[in-house]
Amino acid sequence: MAAVGEDGCVSWVRRAGFSSPVYRRLHNSGNPPVPFSGEPSHRLCPSPAGGDGGVMQAGREGEDRPHRLKEKARPWTRFFSYLMRKRRVHSVESLEEREETRGPPRLYVGSRVSGGSLGGCDDFGVLYRGIYGDRPVAVKVITLPADGLLRVTLKIRFIRETHFLTRLNHPNVIKMVAAGEILLDSWYIATEYCHAGGSLRDLLCRSWNRPLDLRKLIAIALNIARGMAHVHAEGIVHRNLTPENILVVDEESSCMTIIDGFGGACEEGRSEPVDRSKWNAPEMIKREPYDRKVDVYSFGLLLWEMQTGMVPFKSMTMDQVVSDVVLQEMRPAVPAKCVSALEWLIENCWAASPEERPQFSQIQNILERLQVAVTIAYEEG
Repeated sequence: MAAVGEDGCVSWVRRAGFSSPVYRRLHNSGNPPVPFSGEPSHRLCPSPAGGDGGVMQAGREGEDRPHRLKEKARPWTRFFSYLMRKRRVHSVESLEEREETRGPPRLYVGSRVSGGSLGGCDDFGVLYRGIYGDRPVAVKVITLPADGLLRVTLKIRFIRETHFLTRLNHPNVIKMVAAGEILLDSWYIATEYCHAGGSLRDLLCRSWNRPLDLRKLIAIALNIARGMAHVHAEGIVHRNLTPENILVVDEESSCMTIIDGFGGACEEGRSEPVDRSKWNAPEMIKREPYDRKVDVYSFGLLLWEMQTGMVPFKSMTMDQVVSDVVLQEMRPAVPAKCVSALEWLIENCWAASPEERPQFSQIQNILERLQVAVTIAYEEG
């Protein structure tokens, strides 16, 4: 592996929120230090008192003992199983310590990321910044609980997510870089790092509950529709299309948007029950057979939230959603000032009958024509 350029990495570290070229671990498990014994450690150990946390580095098989600073021990050393093979992990205090190596790229894991989607596994997963080879990545680490049923469920979700991400290849869908197993009940997935603008939820919160600019709204919606058209073309149902799972990479010019959160996805044709959510389509809540059109329903709620700046069903309990939205087919009121084409799209996307909802390829076509019309109207003043 070619060594990562110092200036590039330092600048990326600073942009990512680090105060110096030293990676500092923000997440501390509170466990007592365990001396390095040369054998795999089965728990995450904190850095020594008063010391800075390091960057976990996935090494190569057959290496000598992990490198250490001359005057400091590494009691927080732990081991990774990297790319499904047992590969050592150790900490480095600065970029200068990252030696040039040959062979597969190494994975460096740095500070914890606040927030972020963990594909429905937030209680059992932690998101970190990292570097894989010479590119920044987001590293999701999932710890399997002791509970038998929940343990199996999370394991299945991890396997599915990695399987789906290897099949998906689209500019508007998150790209997986690496995946593997941490020794003893922990797994990780490294994906491209896309935290420039945060999630769509972050963008809406920054808008102070005001509607998004029409051109920005259409650009974001079009990017989502393009990505979801590719997801459905691969026979995958997302099932969790919410603002938290939409990453806005560039909110100023192109409004580049990336779909994330595939931990709860499934193959089309497998109507598996899921935990009820206000974003679920009525047929999912009623435990009826469903298909890809459940994502179209969620997309309709996304459009409405971007148009109004409000969270749908925010003041309603889940029981009220079942009663009013599912059984009585009530929907939020579309603003009178909403563009007619957008109003038609919202109302058809959240239609009670899945057959009445459009496909994402049709949504993409409508939004592309609407984007052209709105651009011309703005240019003409």
